Amino acid sequence: MDVVGPAEPAPFVTLTEEDVLRTHHFTVRRTTLRESAQTFVRDIEVHRGTVAVVAVTDDARVALVRQYRIPLGVWTLEIPAGGVEDGEEPRETAARELAEQTGLRPGRMRLLTRFANAPGHSTQWTTMFLATGCTAGAASPAGPEEQSLSLVLVPLADVGALVEEGAVCDAKSVVGLIRALRELGRDEETGRDDVG
Repeated sequence: MDVVGPAEPAPFVTLTEEDVLRTHHFTVRRTTLRESAQTFVRDIEVHRGTVAVVAVTDDARVALVRQYRIPLGVWTLEIPAGGVEDGEEPRETAARELAEQTGLRPGRMRLLTRFANAPGHSTQWTTMFLATGCTAGAASPAGPEEQSLSLVLVPLADVGALVEEGAVCDAKSVVGLIRALRELGRDEETGRDDVG
């Protein structure tokens, strides 16, 4: 999905771009633009992209991870997610991140959606998958943040309430869980048997 809206020429002309900060997750690029006679500057987060996975076991439980988030200073419940590595396809990243964080291996995996995280200041897109028929294996946490996370298996029937009550509060998880509930409900209506 390269074009979100109608294909039209950009109203701005890029004059210069300069990388002002590089981190292990993203680069901040200072961009000077012109619109008619006006010149202005924007700092843009250039990101290689992320994936997220709503993983459902055969006994109809959803895998969430309890993880301490340093920027917020709180523990969160989230769906497994992570950054796409150079040369990796999103589906490959999704399976890798799911295994690293939870030990689960997907039986089947299908695309749920793709969304821009913060289009006002970032190039980051998240590709969201639904993994069903997940089987247990050994987790292999990568990085200091993943060392302290834990797997929480929630009955599928309880997921909507967790979102509504705010127990799941990060945007990717809210989007993924709502989208997965809708998709799984549609599967039930059509007789598709990927879960439970």
